[in-house]
Amino acid sequence: MIICAATAVKAQNDNRKGSLDKIFEIERLINESYYDTFDRDKLVEITIHSVFGYLDPHTVYKTAKEAAEDERKYGSEKNAIGGMVALLNDTLTILSVTPRSPAYKAGLRPGMQIDSINDQPVTNRVLKPNQIAEFINLRDDTIKISLIRGKGKQRKALLIAKDKLTDPGIDSYYAPNDSTAYIRIAKFTKYTGEEFDNILEEFGPKKLRNLILDLRDNPGGVLQACAPICNHIVPANTLLYTATDTHNGQKPEFSDKNGLLKNSRIYILVNENSASASEIIASCIQDNDRGIIIGRRSFGKALTQQVTIFSDGSKALISNGKVFSPSGRCIQKDYQRGRFDKYRNELKERITRRENVLRDSINTAGKPTYKTVIKHRTVYGNMGVIPDCFVPEDYTNAIPLVETEYADSIYMLLKFFGNVFVNEHRQRLKNTYGSFKNFNKSFFVSDEMVKEFYIVRRDEKHYPAHNIIETKTPNNKDRHIKKLIKAYIAKAFFGYNEFRQLINEDDSDFQAALLLVADPQAYWNYLK
Repeated sequence: MIICAATAVKAQNDNRKGSLDKIFEIERLINESYYDTFDRDKLVEITIHSVFGYLDPHTVYKTAKEAAEDERKYGSEKNAIGGMVALLNDTLTILSVTPRSPAYKAGLRPGMQIDSINDQPVTNRVLKPNQIAEFINLRDDTIKISLIRGKGKQRKALLIAKDKLTDPGIDSYYAPNDSTAYIRIAKFTKYTGEEFDNILEEFGPKKLRNLILDLRDNPGGVLQACAPICNHIVPANTLLYTATDTHNGQKPEFSDKNGLLKNSRIYILVNENSASASEIIASCIQDNDRGIIIGRRSFGKALTQQVTIFSDGSKALISNGKVFSPSGRCIQKDYQRGRFDKYRNELKERITRRENVLRDSINTAGKPTYKTVIKHRTVYGNMGVIPDCFVPEDYTNAIPLVETEYADSIYMLLKFFGNVFVNEHRQRLKNTYGSFKNFNKSFFVSDEMVKEFYIVRRDEKHYPAHNIIETKTPNNKDRHIKKLIKAYIAKAFFGYNEFRQLINEDDSDFQAALLLVADPQAYWNYLK
């Protein structure tokens, strides 16, 4: 047996060596015989992309530029000063400053205007976000900022030392009522578990009788962030998930404590963009019968990736295993090796089948079935997480259909409009409303503000007029766009928590959860 095994391994190694020899031989032939000049590095990049394009949809190669952009968007740590800026009326303006950050300690505050960054002038210039980022990143240790101060437009230079700042995975949380907490996790980082702990402590036991955990549009992230969250929800010594690994085989993960939510009713919001770590938490709670899943079927990703960063800054994400939920199911949806178009278009196919509005359109035929651990409810493998409480996608509050192709740009315009309005009226808003409670009660977007927003939408060079302001009288005309404008003004003036409160007022998934909070019997009926 040992001799046979050794022979098989030698044959495998010989085959592998033969394949590599063929690649090297092709490279030699191209270098020696190809009639024209070519970019050798580009040829290597194309070859690598081709190899990775065969294995599975989540084994991918990223160039150095793509890897850097990923880190900027999704990295949990950044060497920064802790401020957000935007170009408003040709002037770079500070939108927000992270509390206790180097920027905050140096005296930077929202509304301040910047003349130059690291001696590069930024006023009266049309700058793209990546250009601003280049100015900021010229030096790793410090950043020199020149502020425009007072009516005389005097300049004041500040030298601010950068520091390692963590980018939060939880972007908003608040208490919708006296017995309910709402937490929205936007991504999973290595710090998300600690963030979750701190926020639960902040709420206190009374508000934790019900938890609405919003995982919608969360693409996942660090697998290890799942256990600290599930620890609070399921009893100690409960199986959370089992991860398989190319090198280490199966590794079951168990809860190691009775957490702060052991007696709470749990409502988890998911949609078709909830993936990976989001689905691990959702399937853990569903399989252990510890809460109900609300919304629409999740994405369906259970492959885990090993990340390798190369010396040139490029990186490879290679699928090295799968994750299985406590019932034994794998929620990874099907794909065909080397042909991923169908996999990547699968979400569009759901809309074509009207799965986003009709629960009966979810096709479970041929999918493996499993039973939940305690109540023995039927769940399905290879197709994401099917919600217990299906909520059709709500088009009544959506941006009009003619604009859906440009939804991202519309939301960017809403953000721009909100930032401009707050920048123009910051002191007046502070004096008039003070608190979010007063703002929410008395601030109403006027018809003139809506007209001004649509002018901005048609003409990107148009700057919103200073004299067009809110009204104190509610008006239901253009109700949804008014709610969005108000929400983005609140986001610019107060922050993400207040923004999410306004958005959730018209959110059908969130409102479905609140209805179940108010009707405990209906909640328990889902878990029968």
